[in-house]
Amino acid sequence: MSAVSTRPSPLGRAGAVCLVVAPLLAIVGILVKPTFSDDAGPIVSALTDHHGAFVAGVVLQTIALALLVAGTGWLAVAVSSRSQRLGSWGGVLGVAGLFVIAFTNGMSAAAPAIVSALDPAGAKTAIDAIGSSSGMTTVEPLSLLNVVGVALLAAGLRRTGSGPLWAAIALALGSLVDTIGFAASAEAAAIVGFALLALGAAGVVRGLVGRPAAAASSLEPARA
Repeated sequence: MSAVSTRPSPLGRAGAVCLVVAPLLAIVGILVKPTFSDDAGPIVSALTDHHGAFVAGVVLQTIALALLVAGTGWLAVAVSSRSQRLGSWGGVLGVAGLFVIAFTNGMSAAAPAIVSALDPAGAKTAIDAIGSSSGMTTVEPLSLLNVVGVALLAAGLRRTGSGPLWAAIALALGSLVDTIGFAASAEAAAIVGFALLALGAAGVVRGLVGRPAAAASSLEPARA
């Protein structure tokens, strides 16, 4: 009988790193960006007075979101290898919710170009029109798909014994809190939510990657 390697693959390690780094980078992006408000007035003022900081914050948050998609996908694959239904549904819903967030964040990404092309009054009108459009108001609630997806992945982690209880709770709670923070334009809540996500991710990664032998055993497909 040949020996089975329990060392995580480079791709697996990359996914684990993405899961941990993403929320930390999101916190930096929030702190760098001059305003956390979605209202046109503060956005135009921030871009007028602190254009570079606003753009840097948007870039950091965009990178963080991309890393979070990769990290969520990695976690879904890890959970699916033992609990296929929870892992698959958790991954699909979690990533779908992140794509919704990416769509709604498009307003922040477009704001610098709008402010550069228009006078302040025109820029405020354009940003307000985007934020209050039927497409935006219809899509925004779908970001809750990410909360549901992360909760399913957390449940899968507990069912498979792939991570400590506190880490699974931190993941699920962090996703909920940061979603509430963005919905309510509450910067402190968003930062707390991402901090919980980072804490939970660190605990999960320690269970899945930091202890290769135990992780391999817990993720081995169940046999009839």
